[in-house]
Formats: sequence, structure tokens, C-alpha cells
Amino acid sequence: MTSKDRRVFLGWDRPVVSGVVDYLVTDRDVGEGMPLDLEGILIVLPTRQAGRRLREALTCWCGERGTALLSAHTVTPAFFLRDQERSALNEVSGALSKAIWARILMNADLGDYCGLFPAEVREQSYTWAIKTGDMLERLRRTLSDAGHKAADIPTVADTEMEELERWEDIGRLEELYLQELASLGYADSVSEKIRNANAPELPEEFTRVVVAGVPAPTPLMLKALQVLAGNGAEMEILVHAPEELSDIFDDWGQPLTSAWVSANIDIPEFENRVRLAANPEMQAKLACQVIAEAPDAIGPNDIALGVPDHSVAPFLATFLGAKGLPTYDPAEKPVSSHALYRLIEAFCDLVRTRSYDAFSRLLRHPEVLSCFVSGGLSVAKLLTAMDKFQNLHLPLGFQDIENRFEAKEYKGPGSAKLFAPLGKAAASVQGWIARLDEAGLEHGVRDMLKEVYGSRKVIGDSPKEKELEAVVAAVDLVLRECSEATEKLDLESSETLDLFLRRLADEGCAPERENAVIDLEGWLELPWNSAALLVITGMNEGSVPDSRLGDVFVPDTLRRAINLPSDETRMARDVYLLASMLASRKDPGKVILLVGKQSAVGDPLKPSRLLFRCDDSELLARTEHLLGGIDEPQRNFPFERSFLLDPTASVQG
Repeated sequence: MTSKDRRVFLGWDRPVVSGVVDYLVTDRDVGEGMPLDLEGILIVLPTRQAGRRLREALTCWCGERGTALLSAHTVTPAFFLRDQERSALNEVSGALSKAIWARILMNADLGDYCGLFPAEVREQSYTWAIKTGDMLERLRRTLSDAGHKAADIPTVADTEMEELERWEDIGRLEELYLQELASLGYADSVSEKIRNANAPELPEEFTRVVVAGVPAPTPLMLKALQVLAGNGAEMEILVHAPEELSDIFDDWGQPLTSAWVSANIDIPEFENRVRLAANPEMQAKLACQVIAEAPDAIGPNDIALGVPDHSVAPFLATFLGAKGLPTYDPAEKPVSSHALYRLIEAFCDLVRTRSYDAFSRLLRHPEVLSCFVSGGLSVAKLLTAMDKFQNLHLPLGFQDIENRFEAKEYKGPGSAKLFAPLGKAAASVQGWIARLDEAGLEHGVRDMLKEVYGSRKVIGDSPKEKELEAVVAAVDLVLRECSEATEKLDLESSETLDLFLRRLADEGCAPERENAVIDLEGWLELPWNSAALLVITGMNEGSVPDSRLGDVFVPDTLRRAINLPSDETRMARDVYLLASMLASRKDPGKVILLVGKQSAVGDPLKPSRLLFRCDDSELLARTEHLLGGIDEPQRNFPFERSFLLDPTASVQG
């Protein structure tokens, strides 16, 4: 069987998830009361969200027939890049990886790497080393998507090498990193991923592989599928498109770039289906208006919202929530945006700098204030004491505060009583610092958090509490990683602090779904939503198609040379996806595309190139519509002072 024989075209007169369900259940003998058993089939889907959508659709199919779904094994193509039997014990942690890169860069004579560092580095500090190591490791992971290491690039892309010395330097540093990993007994995840793609394993419990609607796997993922097929795995490729378009898809169901990059997209009633809004807030309001205008036959469960530009998501959540339509944003929230991270950041900054500013930020943190209130202090008195102390004594740092309280040297009438709350708070903070200095980062941070959150009341099982729980789990993980890195590499205290904050900032936490009615989905998740009414916000350049033109290491010309997804391949993929979403929705369903004129900070935005894909006879009308004005009122607020002036006040000499 050739690879083309594996392709099955599902048509696109309905959403892809409906076509995949029908394909999977065809010829299944599901008698009354008998479950639907898909055991033995491994279903490969483009995203985890697609897997959730497919399982939901299969469950609904079974529910309509009074039966149950026995099994449905869904994975993404990345499944085959992992060794299913290898123990995780030899995998290097994120913190240790950062620490190894930092040590290599701290010990390097940068004069030996002039290709990578042509200008003099202002300060070869540990913070600089961690940031630079992160940049190099991200580059390695990008290259691995095409099955390459940094050292391979001069050979693979010799015709595109304009900066050969730079790549040679990166390759030398990469080799030092790999040697250090090996000396510590750890495997390199990038090397392992490439190795697994060249020798993928299909778990023995599966006899069929169904690759369903995966239009753009990375080259490395595709390599793994090709090897599996070459080794005799029974494989079927489901393509969401009609059979008559088979010539413009490759053997693995990917849209051919040469055909799709210049293909036209039919958007009926263009001026009605493509609407303009001033900014993210107005896009969200317009989306709510579109939903309100929907026919009665379309209910909340028949509505899908796309947010390729994620800046629209908070406004959608606010406006729809106010109308009784709670939303779910599946995008991970960075831990660095959470109040707990800001508490830890202020504490670590104080430990490192002993500055008054860090002490002030820590003391003003809401959770720290709550902690002191539970200890009998008044927030008003504490903040008043802090402000008075700063104005009277101009403390140079936290040590200055400690010295004054130890010697009881204050200024002003009744100062002992006035500054008592601040002295008590400062003593508590000093205890936290002393514990960290004595016992190390992990014990110091844990003890500080126990004292701050020890008296905190948990209010039910709310989303905020679950989010805090997820952030605490991330803190716990990173603390353990940093303790391991400190032990393995004998890091100094200041280095461990830098490492901890940088590593913790990498973490994210997935929000809980709760009682959401409408999902806010990204561009690649939208094709798997079968809702009749699809409203896609953020149809602007940089969001659809997404652009990586600013990559300083791997510009678009080099991406094409080493077989990484390029601007053209992303354009072709997105033309296909939009065409398929438009074709799969019939009356009363439809797709509405919202285009923003400005970003949230007022920067001008361009309409997506996809909206200009049409015959020449339509181009002028589309251009005039997309570049035309809008009737929305512009918010140009006059300058206002944030405080009242009293012209009668006099200056006291």
C-alpha cells in the first residue's frame, strides 16, 4: 500500500470532528446496549483540545443511541517523539539545564566566540548567562523540530550560511553542554527526541493508527509517522477536504504550499461576514452583538469564539460573563502573572539586594499584609509607619531599618509607638531572611510561605483557589529542581535565587473549566469546534497567519533551507484552515470574521493577508472595505490630573 492509498478524504460539507466520528464508527457493530469499542486504534490529532472535542463527539454519538463509549485513545504526533519505556529519572530538569548553560557561559572566554558575541558583553553576570542560555536552548528546540542540532546547520544549510562563524560558535557551546550533561549522567531531551523520531515505537496494544485532520505536523513528527508506516504499521490519513482536491494535498494530508499559498478563499457576503472594530475591546463588543443577532435556532452550545489575538480574550470574558454566558480560556496562564509569584519575587529580591524598595514591595503585598493583620497588626498603622519612617529617615536599605530599630534611634514625637508596627513587621521579615540564609532557598521560601499563608482561609472550591493550588504545585516543583541543581553544581546562594525566579517564570497553569458555556479557542483549535456559528476575532497580520520574521537566528530563508515551517507554509496552512471552516458551515450557521484596526496600546494593525485571497474582480471591493473607516466612536479622553489642587494652600516655611 502506498502512502497515497492511505488517504481518506472526508469532504468538508461538515466540521472535521463530525467527519472523523462517522469514519471511526462506520461498520462498527453497535447493538442495543452494546458499547462502542475503539480499542486497538490509536487516533493521532493535531492538538489536545482536538482530542477533547473528538471524545465529546463520540460520547454524544453513543448517547443518542443509548450506548456508551468504551475506549478512545487520542494522542498528538509528539507522542511518537517520546521513548515509551525509558525512565524519566535520567531526564534533566528545567532548572538543572538552565544552570548548566549558565555555568558554561560564565566560564567561557567570550573572545573565543566572536561569531556569536561580536560586541563586548557589558557584564558577564549570572543573570546574563541564564538569559543567554535560555535563548540557545530555545534555538536548539526550534531546530529539533526539523531533526537538527545546532552543529548540523552549517552542513545542512551550507548555501544559506551568511554567518558561518556564529553557527560554529553555537555548535561548540552546544557540544560543551552535551558533555556536561553526560558527565552528570543525564540525557539530552533534544537528542532523545530526534533519536525517538528515527526509531518510533507503536505500543503493542494498538493495531491501527488513524491520523485525523493533522494538516501541519512538524517535520520531525512527520518523520516518526513515516518510519512507523515503513515498518508496516496500518495507517490511515483522514483529510478534511473533498476528494476532487486530492491533487493539492501531499501523501500525508498536508496542504501543498505551492497550491494553497496562492489559492483564493470564497467568503460569501464579504462585507457582512468580515467586520471591522477599533480595538480589542470593541472587537469583543462586536462579537457579543453578532451573537445577539444570531437566529433563535442557534443557542449557546452552537457558538464558537476564536481568539488568534489573545488580547481580545479578557474583554470577551467580561462582556459575555455579564450576559450570563461564562467563557473558558484554555490557554495556560503564566505563573509570573500570579500574586504568589510577585510575593516570591519581592522576597527573593530583598534577600539578594537588601534594598528598601524590595522591603517596601514585600510589605505592601496583600498576602503579607493579611499575614500581619492576623498577627494583630493594623494595616493602616503599618503603612502609615512605613511612610513616616521613609520620609523621616530616608533608609538606604533594609539593614538601615534593622539598625535603627535595634538602637531605637527614631525621629519625631511618639516615634516609639508610631513605628512599633513597622518594627514588628521588620523583625518577622528578618526572620524569614535568616531562615533562608541558614537553611537554603528551598527551606527559606517554604517557611516564608507557610507563615504568610498559614492563617489564610480557603473559601470553597473556587477557580481562584484552584489556580492558587496549581501555582503552589509549580513552586514546589521548581524548588525541588533548584535544590537538585544547587547540589549538583555547587551553586552560590545568589545564583540559586536567580535560577529559581527564571525557572519559575517558565511555568504555566491551566485554568479550570468550571461552568463555562463558550470556549475561547486559538486558531489551530477552531477547526475542531463543530458549532454552527463561528466568530473569529483578531483576523490581523501577525495573528493569522502568525509571523516569525523577527527570529534573529533562524530567518525565513534559513527556515526553508533546513525544512522548518516557513512563512509560506504557515500561509498555505492557514488558507486551507479558513477555507475548510467556511465550507463546513451551512445556514443557519456561518463564520463571522472580525478585524481590528488598532492594538490594545493603540498601534495600527493590518488586516490578515487571508482576507485578500480572491479574484481580481473582487479585490478592489474587499480592499476598500478592509481599509475603510468605522463608525465606532473613538475614545480620546482629555488629560486629567489624578488629584485636586487647592489654590488657597500656602507653603509653610
